[in-house]
Amino acid sequence: MRTPSISRHALSAVLGIAGASVLGWCPSATAADTTCLADLNGDQMVDGADLSQLLGFWGDCLLDDCPADIDDNGLIDGQDLAVLLGAWGPVPNACDAGPSSERHQKWPLGTRYANQGFWEYLPAGYDEAEDWPLIIFLHGLGENGDGGSSQLERVPAHGPAKLIENDLWPVAASAAGDQFVVLSPQNSTSSCHRSPDIDAFIRWAIDFYEVDPTRVYLTGLSCGAIGSWNYLKDHLEDDLLAAVVPICGFGVETWNQRGCALGELPIWGFHGDADDVVNVIGTVFPLENIQNCSSPDAIDARLTVYQGVRHDSWSRTYDLQAGHDIYAWMLTHINTDARP
Repeated sequence: MRTPSISRHALSAVLGIAGASVLGWCPSATAADTTCLADLNGDQMVDGADLSQLLGFWGDCLLDDCPADIDDNGLIDGQDLAVLLGAWGPVPNACDAGPSSERHQKWPLGTRYANQGFWEYLPAGYDEAEDWPLIIFLHGLGENGDGGSSQLERVPAHGPAKLIENDLWPVAASAAGDQFVVLSPQNSTSSCHRSPDIDAFIRWAIDFYEVDPTRVYLTGLSCGAIGSWNYLKDHLEDDLLAAVVPICGFGVETWNQRGCALGELPIWGFHGDADDVVNVIGTVFPLENIQNCSSPDAIDARLTVYQGVRHDSWSRTYDLQAGHDIYAWMLTHINTDARP
């Protein structure tokens, strides 16, 4: 074991910034990630034993695996020390979270919610806190079903539900981390998700789960995005949402009816310009018009069009392969006027 060579001056300087944000030191990791990594000996406490271990390996990381290199930059230094000190104390149960699929549960029609079957994902630390952000995910036409146990299996075919079921949640590339309750209701009609169903489910979810009513986010793909736009057309004034992410949907009629009032809600729309199922104008037309609004100015109206992409513009969006962190973006928006 190498003798730590940190100077008293350097140690004092690091101790002085121990209260700094963990994310400030380690931008590629979430606070929950670094808290877990700071428990170097795995005893569910970040304490003197972990500090001693870190100082004992101070300097260059010379091993293939250096647990004390918390920020994974090849050095065990003041940045790692700051993270460790900032995480001092007992670690949350989330550090022993296990794969996301273990917390992804289907609730067939009538078992938990009377009107729809749905999939439920609860973050690893759900039991330890209240007021979690909530994502409502609306699937596409091919995942419609009767809400029973068998047909609910269709829902995790795409989107966040698929990522959760495949143990790819939270998305590693996102700065948001494991912050969301994610609910994915199954549409039992022969068309797209209906506005009354969406509205009723959102209201029930806010009341039933430990979620923050000011941080409720709606996203959907294809028919789910069409349903999202229709929900805004019919229920915009209900003011339940903090932001919406519709992917390859059709919001022309919503714009025609709601106009610049849509700018009061953050919307980030995605579409492929070669979409041969839902024309790209369905996203371009409403969002370009919202962006041009001046009375009022749009809060945050974003439009991303993928060149040469056909109908599946959702995979690269939800798994962040296209480089747009929609989950962190959601968390930047809070609806302080929410009226659940």
